[in-house]
Amino acid sequence: VEAMLEKGVVSFDALWFLFPKSTKFVATVDECMIGSIVDEAHYSRSFFSNDFVVSAQLVRTNGRSITMVKRNFSIGSFRGTIPISDLALRPITDAEQAKLTARGRVFREHALGCHYLSYSGPGFRKSWFCTTRFKADGRVVGGGGACGGRRRR
Repeated sequence: VEAMLEKGVVSFDALWFLFPKSTKFVATVDECMIGSIVDEAHYSRSFFSNDFVVSAQLVRTNGRSITMVKRNFSIGSFRGTIPISDLALRPITDAEQAKLTARGRVFREHALGCHYLSYSGPGFRKSWFCTTRFKADGRVVGGGGACGGRRRR
């Protein structure tokens, strides 16, 4: 296992070695990089698939309060070895941790309350059958549910 890791690759059966409890990791969800810490990791084998499942806590907000929610991440089985950097979730690098820490500071600043901001960059809308990407330049209301306004009907 250590010889594989020195080469920067891993096999499906050796994933347990990469994700012991309390390991910091990153994953990509809806084209956004997120980070967390491993609460639990195990292999899940069924008639239909074999997966390696990592359970972790994520920070969520509704504009009024911040909560922790449990989320399971899985890596489907694969043959041979693949580069660790190609995994759907992987141990965090120093550069990724610095990027997420900076983003977390912005999140902390805007997570509670109502904030009128501007945004320039890509946006996406996810439906049950596809993800639509679009240019999203303009003004936004962060934490709109906390603004105290009434919804238009």
